Amino acid sequence: MDVDSIDLALKERRSAFDAQLAKAVKAVEADALRNRDAGLDFDWILNTQDAGDPGDPGYIVRSAVVSEETCRIEVYRQLPKGRLQKEVMPELRFENGRWLFVNFHYPDSADLLRLTKTYFDSAEPLGKPR
Repeated sequence: MDVDSIDLALKERRSAFDAQLAKAVKAVEADALRNRDAGLDFDWILNTQDAGDPGDPGYIVRSAVVSEETCRIEVYRQLPKGRLQKEVMPELRFENGRWLFVNFHYPDSADLLRLTKTYFDSAEPLGKPR
């Protein structure tokens, strides 16, 4: 069974996402649907076009850096022969006794909040080709 990380996260764990982040993503999704556009044409949680097939090694967390009320987590994709490829760095904020995802940073220096803002200034889809 193919699991869509975005659907799973936003439907099953909506409370884990900061309201501003969820609103920005939903605005892009709604506009893309309305205009038959690609929108955020990649899995922004895992930073991939294809999260993998059953049996793929998957993803691992290498480190987390906590500073004051924020945390950044380095997530790597496991590749053949034990190699690792940095994919995404979720940023969380501790608020009201729980951690919330507030942004996702990518190795190319882009981040999800910036991409959602850029979407409305650009006619180009915001895909992350692999």
